[in-house]
Amino acid sequence: MTATRVLRILLAIVVLAAIALPCRAMSPLHQAAATGDAEFVKTWIAKKRNLDRTYDEPSHGIEGNYARTNGITALMVAAQTGHIEIVKLLVEGGANLYAESHLRDGSNPRSAFDYAVASGKIALVKYLWTKSDGVRFAGRLGQHISASCRQYCDDRFGGDEHSSLPLFLIGITRDDAILGKGISEAACFSQTPLKLLAFLEKNAVRFPKNTLHCAAYQYTVRNQKSLQQRIDIASFFLDHGADPNDLGYYFTPLMGAAAAPDLEMAKFLVKRGANPNVQNPEGLTAIGAAANTCIHGANPAQLEPMQQPRLVMIEYLVRAGSDPKIYASGRARAQLRILTDCCSEKHQTATQRRICAVFGL
Repeated sequence: MTATRVLRILLAIVVLAAIALPCRAMSPLHQAAATGDAEFVKTWIAKKRNLDRTYDEPSHGIEGNYARTNGITALMVAAQTGHIEIVKLLVEGGANLYAESHLRDGSNPRSAFDYAVASGKIALVKYLWTKSDGVRFAGRLGQHISASCRQYCDDRFGGDEHSSLPLFLIGITRDDAILGKGISEAACFSQTPLKLLAFLEKNAVRFPKNTLHCAAYQYTVRNQKSLQQRIDIASFFLDHGADPNDLGYYFTPLMGAAAAPDLEMAKFLVKRGANPNVQNPEGLTAIGAAANTCIHGANPAQLEPMQQPRLVMIEYLVRAGSDPKIYASGRARAQLRILTDCCSEKHQTATQRRICAVFGL
């Protein structure tokens, strides 16, 4: 038997197996929602048929492991395709507004509201929001603000909450932590962050205090944006009320920069008011965050270049007023477990010994 024939047989088996798997198929109601067939939807509702029937996106052949969405309702389909008349018919008919689809592993939950935001149809988004309790759709508003603002925070797409999707989403967000995260990530991942921020400023958007974290230390942003771009973003937020000592993400922005380690960002934050001795709920400070990643176990010649940036950061923070004596007690040193383990090793590099000595270890 040739290799080609074997391959064909294997592919046929895969296809047959996929066909044999149970799959909740797209119903006629789903199809009507996708095509905007309002008369069919009205008839379906009049017959009091199930409005919340779901279907799972099918997998075919060698794509069997591809991430498909399960539990899709007709309301989600109508929201995704932007058919507001169908959405209204289904909602008024009693469709479950809060049903969620998800990937096969249970991740990426999405309601009709999430699909509507992705469609970019502001009238549809506003309708679903007004029909909701104002609570259950709120948890993912930060993600929606970030994504929609990167696309629509521009005068070309409207400059008020009636015409601009991101401004509407910002206007309905009551949780400052969610709002600040959404706005900061919008700027961090935008190709033109200062233009985006100028648009928000022009439209009198309020900037919460927790907007610094993304630009200060977010790993992906550090790889995508230059130091100056990140400082420009952080400067804007600081000029608009950001708190350089905000602990909303367990770390302060300075702790995050220290842990990176990102010396120039740390210097910038200290100059703009960051306190190096602020402690998080577990007692960690910026200097502790800088020291808490102990690189060890390799050849000393390989270790030294990796340990040097942390030593430079630690020595800078000492000069900036950071107090290593915060970790004098055994309880406080427990927060530096990695460093303690590292400093208890018999074989240390010269740099490692200097780091440990700062903490009296």
